[in-house]
Amino acid sequence: MERTALAQSDRRFRRPFLLRQHQHSMADPQIVNNTAQQRFELKLGGHTASLFYTRERNTLRLIHTEVPEALQGHGVGSQLVGRVLNLAQQQGLTIIPSCPFVADYLKRHREFLPLVDAAHRRLIDTGD
Repeated sequence: MERTALAQSDRRFRRPFLLRQHQHSMADPQIVNNTAQQRFELKLGGHTASLFYTRERNTLRLIHTEVPEALQGHGVGSQLVGRVLNLAQQQGLTIIPSCPFVADYLKRHREFLPLVDAAHRRLIDTGD
């Protein structure tokens, strides 16, 4: 009986402990540009968050962000998008934010607005 209670107790605390590990290991996760699958990847705790894109010359269209359930709610998606926008800025790329998560991120981080293609920038500026 005591062993069962201990097993249940362990199960109850296992997931929060893993999430705390994710938070501590997020200090500087590596972003990988997986060109074969046209996505940027952030690997953390055995999980991979992805930002899918297409690229034409100097324009990067950010299409879709995926964050595994185990990493959701811990800023992993925002960190991925922010790091990709920094890379785009360093490489002089123009951004087209087709992903709603990226568009919302840009609304909160207006310092990246100059990267957004002029035809799409008004969508971020007006909040549409």
